[in-house]
Amino acid sequence: MLDKNSFNFNWIDALPDTAKQAVVNTMTTRTFSDGEFVYLAGTPSEALYQVVEGLVRLTVMSPDGKEILMFVMRPGDCFGEVGLIEGTPRANSANVQGKTCLRLLPKQIFRALSKDYPSINEQLLQLMCRRMRLTLEMIEGAALLSLRQKLLRRLQALVSAYGEPAGDGIVIRPRFSQEELGKMVGASRQSINKELHALQSEGLIRLESGLVYVSNPERLSEQAFA
Repeated sequence: MLDKNSFNFNWIDALPDTAKQAVVNTMTTRTFSDGEFVYLAGTPSEALYQVVEGLVRLTVMSPDGKEILMFVMRPGDCFGEVGLIEGTPRANSANVQGKTCLRLLPKQIFRALSKDYPSINEQLLQLMCRRMRLTLEMIEGAALLSLRQKLLRRLQALVSAYGEPAGDGIVIRPRFSQEELGKMVGASRQSINKELHALQSEGLIRLESGLVYVSNPERLSEQAFA
């Protein structure tokens, strides 16, 4: 089962102060408009990024041409490191949701800093392990589970990552559309709509103004991993 730490993508703030300041002081900022791409899959990996304001969607294309939403990066989250470490093109595409401000660290500066400050590599190793665990859970879900179970597990993950207290339960913020939920689990919007309303009729969730509320996260987790 995934917990909140599984979605901790902010390795920069976990660095010792000296290393953190060295990284932050060499980063520049750039603002993106809603829907603009930060980079596309297959393009050269020239920088890594940290979200200052807004949201960034990381997506990949399945072999049959369907877009799969892997992660949504929030303020503080970092992304784009893998291509710099491997020296390979981008494996995913990144586009922003709403007006978004990013810090960026160019490839050559990143490589120099990672040599001068070993703690950078230590934190990146921990980050890669967390992402590998998340990816393995996604692969398992895609291969073995029913749509209901895939959706329940994704909702449980979203509660862990994005859940905020709301009354006597939890609300998932930011808002994820039914189309986006479908892209997370490889299903159509219509299928997701049907499953969400079934879960609502069972009392597992409540749908209100486009948001998903969970009154009993423990019960949701039990159903997700039953």
